Amino acid sequence: MSDEKQSSALEEKRARARALIQQRAAKPRAFQPSFAQQRLWFLDRLEPGSHHYGIPFAVRLSGTLERGALEKSFQEIVQRHESLRTTFQAREGEAVQVVGPAPELPLHVVDLGGLDARETARRVRELTAEDVAAPFDLERGPLIRWKLLRLSDAEHILLLSMHHIVSDGWSIGVFVRELAELYAAFLQGAPSPLPPLKVQYSDFARWQRDWLQGDVLEEQLAYWRAHLADAPTALGLPTDRPRPPAQTFRGTQLPLGVSPAVTAALNTLSRQEGATLFMTLLAAWLVLLQRYTRQDDLVVGTPIANRNRAETEGLIGFFVNTLPLRTNLSGDPRFTDLVARVRETALGGFAHQDVPFEKLVMDLRVKRDLSRSPLFQTMFVLQNAPLQPLALPGLTLTNLDLETDTAKFELTLTLVETSGALTGWLEYNTDLFDASTADRLARAYERLLEGITADPRRRVSELPLLDAAGRQQALESFHPPAVPLSPRPLHVLFEEQARRTPDAIAVECEDEHLTYAELERRANRLAHLLLASGLEPEERVALCLPRSTEVLVAMLAVMKAGGAFVPMDAGAPTQRLALMVAECRARYVLAPPLLAVKLPVPPEARLEPGAWRQEGLPETPPARTVHLEQLAYVVHTSGSTGVPKGVMIAHAGIANRMLWEQHALPIGPEDRVLQVASFGFDASIWEFFRALLAGARAVMVRDGAHQDSRYIADLMARRGVTQMNVVPSLLRVVLEEPRMADCHALRTVVCGGEALTTDLVDRLAEHSSATLFNFYGQTEVSIDATWFTCAPGMARKAVPLGQPLGNMKMHVLDVRGQPVPPGAPGEVYLGGPGLARGYFLRPDLSAERFVPDPFGPPGSRLFRTGDLARQLPDGELEFLGRGDHQVKIRGVRVELGEIEAALRQHPAIQDVVVLAREQAVEPGPTALVPRLLPLEPPPRGPSPHPLP
Repeated sequence: MSDEKQSSALEEKRARARALIQQRAAKPRAFQPSFAQQRLWFLDRLEPGSHHYGIPFAVRLSGTLERGALEKSFQEIVQRHESLRTTFQAREGEAVQVVGPAPELPLHVVDLGGLDARETARRVRELTAEDVAAPFDLERGPLIRWKLLRLSDAEHILLLSMHHIVSDGWSIGVFVRELAELYAAFLQGAPSPLPPLKVQYSDFARWQRDWLQGDVLEEQLAYWRAHLADAPTALGLPTDRPRPPAQTFRGTQLPLGVSPAVTAALNTLSRQEGATLFMTLLAAWLVLLQRYTRQDDLVVGTPIANRNRAETEGLIGFFVNTLPLRTNLSGDPRFTDLVARVRETALGGFAHQDVPFEKLVMDLRVKRDLSRSPLFQTMFVLQNAPLQPLALPGLTLTNLDLETDTAKFELTLTLVETSGALTGWLEYNTDLFDASTADRLARAYERLLEGITADPRRRVSELPLLDAAGRQQALESFHPPAVPLSPRPLHVLFEEQARRTPDAIAVECEDEHLTYAELERRANRLAHLLLASGLEPEERVALCLPRSTEVLVAMLAVMKAGGAFVPMDAGAPTQRLALMVAECRARYVLAPPLLAVKLPVPPEARLEPGAWRQEGLPETPPARTVHLEQLAYVVHTSGSTGVPKGVMIAHAGIANRMLWEQHALPIGPEDRVLQVASFGFDASIWEFFRALLAGARAVMVRDGAHQDSRYIADLMARRGVTQMNVVPSLLRVVLEEPRMADCHALRTVVCGGEALTTDLVDRLAEHSSATLFNFYGQTEVSIDATWFTCAPGMARKAVPLGQPLGNMKMHVLDVRGQPVPPGAPGEVYLGGPGLARGYFLRPDLSAERFVPDPFGPPGSRLFRTGDLARQLPDGELEFLGRGDHQVKIRGVRVELGEIEAALRQHPAIQDVVVLAREQAVEPGPTALVPRLLPLEPPPRGPSPHPLP
């Protein structure tokens, strides 16, 4: 047969095939959708009119354009692919895809000719944004649209958009290739050169449902059940704004790029490790996520073309599937070892890619959280089949990057390798993240890739996220200039104030009050008694006293005698008091007789309240010299082993703390400072000496009333309290008391001990004109280390930690003790003169928590707080919670391990785990919830070991 006859026969076959296709499309036909289409249909029903699942595409056409040939090419593609002629109906509550005849889709031309360059650019951006944001109607269709922007006779922009339910990224490539072939043929008056399609998308949907069942389905699902068993359902990525109760899809993108040299090195590394570039880049993305979440177990979604049958490669349709790839980064592996882990995970996922993601979510019965996508919240994409350069006769075509306002996930990193370099974009949800945060993530990923190529055998914790300038900036962010202070021992500062205001009232407790002069005399008398009894410098004196002015007398006396007072809550369980007295090796105990006899000290070491009344005691200050480096007090905090640990605070630390506050927030004799904290809590020391070092008056709540909100509000109103230090949970209930309306004198409220939320800031502003400060610190840093001035109407949920107070400094460091980039969580380290000496008789724990300062002068130290925080885009520091097993109950640190240790001593309990749960109902205190493993049979009766 001649070539001419062969060509004629081939064209005749194509004509018959086109006739059959047209006949097939003559009347609507209904099919079950694919699993992926079913899910998108369901999502559209939940949010009708949404544009979140549009796939936009834009190309610039430079040269002579034949609109007729372009329009005919477009119509031919729509006629050729059933998916582009499909709509979706609801029948008996189920989705049905209906294939109908090709709709008439005339080319809509917008003429922008005659406009100047600036106006043209503005109108192009405006029209493009409108097209991207326009919704599709799945029921009425069409689910494809196009528009031509005419800039001049020789310049056009073609806008194309398809709904994801009938298309995917691969389909764009199919559309573009067919458009090029058809346009070239129609321009010459030739018929379509494309062979008829052997199958349509509806055939795939039917095949998928027929094939993916029984043993085939079970084998695939079994893999994913094992792969995702006990996987985390939420990515702990800190957000810039509170998470909306229902997931939103508002978003945008920002570009990123990798140099050709780094790209080449990544390709070489991938080959050396027997991996693909995809696996190496995904491993780097996992490292970044780990550093920003502090999670080792991570699940990341990735799309897969899912066109593993040759017949589907030329179809336009929604084939792409999503694989939830789970990788464990525990053990701080070398990056090359992590690539091997990712390789194993990816190959396993690829081998079981046929299970639709929607089917997998249903099978795993994932607990739905409307605020998050199921299984994963971040996606990684490597487009290894980028669009080829387009070639149309007489035209030069350029793909245009479109800015969309949607984000299907919290973060999606998309990379494309073109011309030997990696380029791409980071898509992010704008309801969760600021642009500056997303930009920092993108830049950190770029630096991470550079660090990987420099030394791929480094452990993942050692890979850099900061350059030298960024590292230095991170170190200096929370290290303000020094404040010139003249610290003296705490009791010396009081003596100076007592000489200035001897007749002013220093402290009152209901009807009892003491002037500065009388308080000084009583403290001196008791100090002489302690010295006469043989108290040596830094020996501990336990104070187990009920609320009265005797507490303050005792504190001052012990310091004057050169000892260290150990404040304790006399209302605590006797067993715990005895444990603390023994742990600190108290030389003396000041306690009521009935309590003192139960504590582990000999009779001669017991002193009663009012012991200063003994005859013959001098009223002048003792001659003993006390240095700033000597201990002022020891305060106990919860211990993980069940034994409280004593924190040793020197005079230098507490003096720096108190003098700075008087320097920054001065008060005077007219002020009244509320004393409400338990004596076992170091905030009580602040409350007393905040007043005593300024000539002000400390107003003590009566014994047993330090949690009575009604009494506290009444006392503040009656006594004209001007200064109040309170934990947020107590402030919340005090503000509900009617008497708060009469607290007109209140000028300053200091919150600490718990995370402060902005709703409480606003609530205080509704009740009072007082200024609210958020103070942050721990017992180990002389009560507080940072402060922040609050204002109502702050656009954030939690109040920041603020800046270090006088002469203190703060760092946020990673697991290696190196600065984290802004936005990444890290542990808070504190330094400066406020640091405690350490834990009493616990050198091991002291060495663990008080570490050398690698950024300071020789001999300087930092305290590891165990708290997690991150720097916000505005430079402030946000508290994220604990990184260990401590919680705070009404401002008091509690080791869950101490609770567990006490419960394990019960004869009915074999083992126990104690969890902390935030209560959903306001005021929302933290509740401790024990999970018990009982013995059989459990004996009855209360625990002989009461909780601490």
